[in-house]
Amino acid sequence: MAVIPGASLDPFKQGKSAERRNNQRKFNAISLAQTATTVTYHYAPPGNNLLSIHSPLAAANNEILMQPMVQAVILGIIAGLVCQLLPPDLKSFVIDDLASPVLSTVMDLLGGIMGPIIFLSLVTSINLLDNLDEFNNLGIRIFKRFALIALFITLVVVAVSAVLFNTLRNYDADLDLGLAIQLLLDVIPTSIVDPFVNNDMPQLVILGVLMGVSLVLLGDRVKGLATNLEQVKIWANEFMSIVLKLSPLVPFLSVFKLVGEGDISLLVMGWKYVAGAYICAVVCMVIKFVKVSYHTQVGITKLWRSFKPAMVEAFATGSEGAASKKSKSAVATDFGVKHDFSDLWLPLSQAMLAPSTTVLLTLAAFQCAEMSGTPISFGFILILVILSVELSLACPGLTASLTIMFSSLGMSTDYVGFFSAYNVLIRNMQAGFAVTYRMLEHLEEAYVLDAVDGGALLEGVEN
Repeated sequence: MAVIPGASLDPFKQGKSAERRNNQRKFNAISLAQTATTVTYHYAPPGNNLLSIHSPLAAANNEILMQPMVQAVILGIIAGLVCQLLPPDLKSFVIDDLASPVLSTVMDLLGGIMGPIIFLSLVTSINLLDNLDEFNNLGIRIFKRFALIALFITLVVVAVSAVLFNTLRNYDADLDLGLAIQLLLDVIPTSIVDPFVNNDMPQLVILGVLMGVSLVLLGDRVKGLATNLEQVKIWANEFMSIVLKLSPLVPFLSVFKLVGEGDISLLVMGWKYVAGAYICAVVCMVIKFVKVSYHTQVGITKLWRSFKPAMVEAFATGSEGAASKKSKSAVATDFGVKHDFSDLWLPLSQAMLAPSTTVLLTLAAFQCAEMSGTPISFGFILILVILSVELSLACPGLTASLTIMFSSLGMSTDYVGFFSAYNVLIRNMQAGFAVTYRMLEHLEEAYVLDAVDGGALLEGVEN
């Protein structure tokens, strides 16, 4: 529970559009600082705004052996070994008729809930802009930056994968240019309903942006609709918190199937995926530190000292949200990033900037190609790059993204659960990487857009 003294700040009130947006920005700042996804409001006279803070993505337990995902993998191995002792007919029934359908259903459910939440997050975030000029000058630039970041990280991972994976030794220069062009065109929605029915993440991103811009243009004329969307977002996030309780079933059932079928060797092959994730994270962070230091003239040592506490907390908990309060404080206190810019940038970055997902998606495609014997061609890499950028911006969650990625590349989606299990080994590192990369991008973009207090930045340079 958080308390803000003073007059009512209710962001859902039917007041002037500018006033409502200003209140909502204040609430976003509070919710992000408190590691929250949703905030419910109650005004208690004579002057207290009471915020009940909820987070479906709550910080993970610091004791890694107590994390549900780790427990799920261990139990999956044990259950798979027991399954090997069953008679062949019974083993086939348990794996093919029980485990496989349940795994497919859970994966579809986890992927399905993310689409509407992505859409609502984009709509409500863009609606915080005061006018279309602010969207043109700030919103579009941020979207472009996010796309370029996803492209850069994808290319780094492709370069690392060229060294790690054997599939590139049998490189084929074949190119299906028509498929690549179609993938780009498929991003454009041809119906308002179909993206929701088909759970098409890239199209939902486009619809969310268009819906948010239209609300900004209409202003007070649709203030009731904007209020309802905010409340639907609260409900959707609460629903997600319930659905996420099923997520440990994915690594459990996936490992159970692999071990039960005797494919233990596939688990050993995952070392390249894990090693590649660490290598790519280090390479991307080093490049980003150098780039930000060059643009802002702040020393790398100063940047590291300021951002280290948030990175350590994210790494220790395996949760990006756990470090949100420290990360926002670091860019604001140490470098003077203006709160108005942060209150707009942070919600958009949470919805569309996922550096760790970009790394894992691209690596998983190469690892899956090696395990399944899929040949790597120039066309394969081109389509992979396009999909990686699209899915990174849509951020539908790793399970849903991998399902879309593998099916689009003609590979079996049965391997999706394999990567969910291996993410137990890299979850903490990827959380630290994502938080650090976001902080660096937050500072760099604020500097480029002149959203930094010059005095605070100068002090950072001198230190």
